[in-house]
Amino acid sequence: MVKLDEGGRHGRRASPSCPLCGGVGTVRFSVRGHDISSCRVCRHEYTASAAEAEHVAAIYDESYFAGKLGGYGDYMSGAEDLRRLGAIYGAVLSEHHPPGRLLDVGCAAGFMLQGFESAGWQGVGVEPNAVMAAHAREVLGLDVHCGTLSSIELDEPVD
Repeated sequence: MVKLDEGGRHGRRASPSCPLCGGVGTVRFSVRGHDISSCRVCRHEYTASAAEAEHVAAIYDESYFAGKLGGYGDYMSGAEDLRRLGAIYGAVLSEHHPPGRLLDVGCAAGFMLQGFESAGWQGVGVEPNAVMAAHAREVLGLDVHCGTLSSIELDEPVD
């Protein structure tokens, strides 16, 4: 359910600073009690809500990737499309920033991350689902950590 501000409008309340650039954010709408904000500087959209590890594990279990409501119908069957999409995103991003080290948060089995790498980026991923993270590491040979963004420590910075 989307909640409007007191005046029935979107985007009128101040929100926490943008986690990417530190710019001023504006709450655009709320979903299930979580405010979704938009940065006025870089236009990144974010929520300031921190999910508990148990909540993340329950949401992104194996059924999320195989037909669970709100997830994928069959994530693994879309591997080639996801690789292609990652390569396209990598090429577009390269027009604005020279390829460097990219962090893919919620990288699942790593298909999009693999596409970014084919476009010249060095990828590192984080994925809360152990089965998906293992696939990315063991089958695709990617640098993927199992956990949440707040639970991992990277040995090198990302661009």
